[in-house]
Amino acid sequence: MDVAQLKRIPLFADAPDEELQSVAFFAESKEVPEGTVLIDEDGFANAFDGDRGRHRRGQPRRGAGR
Repeated sequence: MDVAQLKRIPLFADAPDEELQSVAFFAESKEVPEGTVLIDEDGFANAFDGDRGRHRRGQPRRGAGR
């Protein structure tokens, strides 16, 4: 992933290019099927998509998903 791709993500839109270069080094783009758990409470978060995909003890958290 490069700085231009990161800039299209609202979270990073206003970040300075110099800082995004550091993020881009570690970032990768992945496509996953709808309904895939992205973040598990108490687990390592490697994707962020609002509240969608958040789980607690294996169960969807309140407000998770649609």
